[in-house]
This record gives sequence, structure tokens and C-alpha cells, in this order.
Amino acid sequence: MDALLKDQGIEWKERDWEIFGASGIGVGGYKGYFTTGFLEEFRFLADERLEHHVFFPGGANSPLHAMVKDNEPLPDGTEVTSLEEQGVIRTSTEVTGIKKQDGKFVVTSRDKASGDVNTETYDEVIFAAPPSEAIRLGLTGPQQESDPLISPELAKAMENARLVPATKLAVKVPKELFDGVDVPGNVQSSKPFQQMYVLPPVEGSSSYTVFLSYQLGDNAAKTESMSAEEQFDLYVNILKNAAIEKPGDPAYEKLKTLGGILEQGKDKLQFKAWGREPHYGAAFKMDGPMQLDNTRFLWNSLLEKPAGVVFANEMNTAEGGFASGAVNVGILATQGIAVKYGGELPSNSPFHQAKA
Repeated sequence: MDALLKDQGIEWKERDWEIFGASGIGVGGYKGYFTTGFLEEFRFLADERLEHHVFFPGGANSPLHAMVKDNEPLPDGTEVTSLEEQGVIRTSTEVTGIKKQDGKFVVTSRDKASGDVNTETYDEVIFAAPPSEAIRLGLTGPQQESDPLISPELAKAMENARLVPATKLAVKVPKELFDGVDVPGNVQSSKPFQQMYVLPPVEGSSSYTVFLSYQLGDNAAKTESMSAEEQFDLYVNILKNAAIEKPGDPAYEKLKTLGGILEQGKDKLQFKAWGREPHYGAAFKMDGPMQLDNTRFLWNSLLEKPAGVVFANEMNTAEGGFASGAVNVGILATQGIAVKYGGELPSNSPFHQAKA
């Protein structure tokens, strides 16, 4: 950004950068990830990632739960047994090791409820966890008593993926507290907590869900060691103390009022810190400068007939953290397996696209 501005004879002062750090280009404050590459940020606009978002009142997992339970007959009348009924979805099960022996994949897992350890053999493995989990399990490096699981080049690309931490803090606030009160529904800042927004009301609900804090990158790293209660108290105090910064300013008085309203939801906190979440290690991938070629390599690996473990997570795409990236990579991974076993794909299949 600095270089592009200077090319146009524009030089921002510290105050200009502070404003940009608070507002960004529509995805909340940018101060926490100024080290992210410009091309990565530009894709937010070019791909229209922020347009036409859809709110799922049942939560983002609701489509997945519906898919697992789906037993509707196919259009030709063929009966379908749901994934749930087949028992192929295991919850509270932790994969502890993956090795390749005699052309087969040997997968060890542990039932976290009972502690039982199971070892099973498979012809193929599609690995949908983040790169950090692949590294933890040893998939990107040599393992004793195992053939290589992926090529050295792909292993290096997985290890080079730049992962970004994030935290999200939410509360439920009674609807009536907002009645007749003029307060902002969105706050963006270069201070801790980056951005706050109020979700649309759900029909029949007595509360608003408010995301007090959605922090990314450096912003998240600075506060994720704090508990949900500590983060909540700090954020409310920042809002209330804003009025002290500019006494008599109506806009800052609104922030103080908003802090008082949000405080009423203190007993209904929900907090997520993806950097601390087991098996995540981060929330998503965002390229730094000079990392575009690495992302291209990861994407191109999905356009080849698989020779080892198939990595199918959105962090292998240029849309880390977005549902579109997860859907794209899921389709490509599935089609890659089909091709490996002699299946035919439609002529317009995304698997046939030119490599970047």
C-alpha cells in the first residue's frame, strides 16, 4: 500500500495509517495484519468475498448436520441410507498417527470418551485438517516404519503456509435494551477487538447476538491469552472510556451507552480462540509478501492424480477461511480420487482447469 501510494505522489501521515488500520477495506480493522501481502488483501475485493453473505440462524454447522442426516431418495427413486445411519461419522475421535506401509495407509485413532485406541488400514486418506495438524502428525516429514506420505515439494509447501490466529467473542443481549437507543451496530477500531457487529435478529428470539470482538493476526496474538471474561471486561471498559477521550462528542457518548448495553450480556459469553484450539493451530491462511507462488503450488497439487495422502482443507487454496475455498478443494479432492480409480469426469469439470 505504501509503495502504491508513493507511486501516485501520495504519502500518508501516521494519522492516515491509523484510520486505515481501523477501517481497512471492509473486513474490519487492518492494524493486526499489516504484514499480510497486498495481493492477499486485494483478493478480498477482486473475488467479492465480502458480498452477499448469508446468515445461518442455526449456525454455520447446520448445513453439515443436515448433510449427515440426509436420507432423501435420489431423483431416480434410489433409496439412500444417511451417513448417520451408516455410522461412518465418528465424533470425539482423535487421529493420532498416519503411516504408509506396503501401499496401504495405516491410521491410528483414539476414542476420547473411552480412551480406546484403534488401528485401521485404508486404500486412501483424504486429510481435511490444517497444515499445522499435518506437521504435528509427521505427515510432512519422514517417519519411522513408514513410506513417504507426500512428495518433498508438497511437504515444504504445506510447512510454508502462513497461518493466521483469530479470536471471536460473542454475547447475547436482550432485545429490549436496544429499543429506542441510538447506538452503532458496527464498530471498527485500531485498538484491541478490531471489530464489533450485531447480527440480524432471529425470528422468535428474545436476544440479539453481538460479536463484541473478531480479531485477526497480531491483534489476536496480543489478547488470546486472556479469558473470555477478561476480554469482555476490557472491551466494555474501552467503549465506556471512549467518552473520556472526547467529552461532549455525541459519537463517543454512543460508544459509552453501547458499552453499558453490552454489559448486560455478561452471563452469556461464548469465546473461541482458534490458535489455542487443539488440531487447529490457527483460523485460516493469509499469504505474506512473496508467498503467492507457494499458494499456487498448493492449489496445483489438487489438479493432479493423487499419489499419496490427499490434502483437502481450505488452507490449500487462495480462499483460506472462506466456505468457497472449502467447497472448491472438497470437489477437487473427490474428483482426484475418482480419476485415480479410472473414473470419468465431465468435460467442464474444475479438475481440468489450467494450473496457475
